[in-house]
This record gives sequence, C-alpha cells and structure tokens, in this order.
Amino acid sequence: QEISLEIESNNNFPTACGIASSASGYAALVGAIADLLQLENHFSQSELLFWLTEWSRLGSGSATRSVFMNEDISFIKWETPNEITNKEFTSTVSLKYHPKWKQLRHAVFIVNSEEKTTSSSDGHKYANSSPLQKIRTAGIAAKLKIMEKALMEFDFESVQFLSEEDAFSMHAVMQTGEPKACYLNKDVANLISLFIQLRNKYEIKAFWTLDAGPNIHILYMPEAEKMMLEFHKQAQISLNREIKILSSCFFNEGLRI
Repeated sequence: QEISLEIESNNNFPTACGIASSASGYAALVGAIADLLQLENHFSQSELLFWLTEWSRLGSGSATRSVFMNEDISFIKWETPNEITNKEFTSTVSLKYHPKWKQLRHAVFIVNSEEKTTSSSDGHKYANSSPLQKIRTAGIAAKLKIMEKALMEFDFESVQFLSEEDAFSMHAVMQTGEPKACYLNKDVANLISLFIQLRNKYEIKAFWTLDAGPNIHILYMPEAEKMMLEFHKQAQISLNREIKILSSCFFNEGLRI
C-alpha cells in the first residue's frame, strides 16, 4: 500500500555552503519516518541503527554521522563490500577511541554562508575528471588504518596531520577537475595560515579542516580556548567583517550558533 507524505523542513544555520546541512536534514527525515513506522517496536537497536544509516546515506553520505548523535559514538567509518571480509553491503560501524577524545571541541568559522555554486552531488561526479583523484583515493585505506590507531592511542599529532593533509588533497581535486570548484580561496588560505601561526605560538592541540566549502572547521582541546578567541579576533580584522561561529563545546553534541 502506498502512502503520501508532505514534508516541511527548515534549518537554523547556513544551508548548502559546505557544513553538512543536508546530512542533518536527511538523518532527521529518516528518523521521522522510522518513528512514523514505529520501527523501534519491530527492530533491535542494532537493526534500527543499520536501517537509519543505510537509508539516510542514500540522501547524504555524511548523514550517517548524524544518525549516531544520540549514541555514545562519535567516530564512525563506512565499510565497503570486500571479498576478504565477505561483506556484501556497505555498512556504517563505530570506531573505538581513547577517552581523552571526549574533551574534543569543534568550531566552524563561517567565511561565506552563501549557497555553493557547485553542489556536493555534482562535486562527486566531477571528481573523476581531476588527474589527482586516483592518487588521493589510492592512499585512503592505508591512512584510515593510521587514523584508527591514532584514535585508540590519542595520537593527536597523527589525527591532525591526516586531517589537514586530506583537506588539502580533497580541495586540490576540486580545483583541478572540470568544472572547477575553488573554495580554498585567498581569504580561506590567509585564515588557515593565521591559525597555524597562532597554533605554533601557543603550542596547543588544535587542527583545521575544510568540508566541501569555504568555511573553516577547527577541532581543538579545551586548553586551546584562549588561542581560539585570539584567532577569531584576528580573523575578523583580517577580513574586515564579522565572522559568525558554529560551535560545539560538549562531546557528541551538534553545532550551535
């Protein structure tokens, strides 16, 4: 039997500018459908999480993270079909991590809140037109193993290096594909340089990354709070305008304005 649904949704933070608004939206939509169908009465918790992650992933790959927001889980990965492990389906699994990561904080500096000219869906299609895409993807499996080990051992320096390196690599792919998507522009590059200078000055645990957009994500430990305030102040001076921040000061909490 077919049913029809009328869906109304809205965001209270910038949309379509590279901070995964579609991810939260699809996770919320799939969660609402699960509630409508009362799946919690028919599935075990693990079965329900599998259902939620797989359906939300079809709308947005990043949505799998939002599905786990109510769980004591914050680091997840996709496991793809693999002849060695006999996996037939893509699945989302949680990663074990050192308890010190629970102190990690997250802030997004909104450099540009306007809608992107190239959507993430189109970006995935255009990636293969870049001569750098195969080089980037070829190293992911090995880097993932290093990342998993670093999460277990609270090896902050390795997580920092891998995250920043992959951000540069991903944006290099976008800038060398056709059509080109250039989000790592002069303003963003200058702010990243400013952040690195302050990080080196304070010698604290913090790193930057970029999603598919021009807005800078900073992940940091609590002792970096003073440096973050100075970075915000100097960033606004550098761009000569106000920069809004989305922040999360509690582990496994969503971003707030």
